[in-house]
Amino acid sequence: MEGPLAGLSSWKTDHCSLVKALEIVGTKSALLILREAFYGTTRFSAFAERIGITETAAARQLRHLTEAGLLEKQPYCDAGGRTRDEYVLTEMGRDLLPVVIGLMQ
Repeated sequence: MEGPLAGLSSWKTDHCSLVKALEIVGTKSALLILREAFYGTTRFSAFAERIGITETAAARQLRHLTEAGLLEKQPYCDAGGRTRDEYVLTEMGRDLLPVVIGLMQ
């Protein structure tokens, strides 16, 4: 083997960017939430309903993706309602579109 991997035994995998990425988006529900965000879904209940997961699972994944910087919360208020948060893709989240499309194909 040539190039940077020539000395395979000289580099360690504990800081592998692929492992870090999979820790963030490597679950079915995370990828489906991202898919829905690309389609324009922003509301918590819509994510859970459209994906077919429990609200607890949706909350966990939305929190995880938000903490990772792929989604961000933005406040909204329906007429006569209280202020709530919706979830929108960040620039980093939007950068994942080609990856998600590739997986869909």
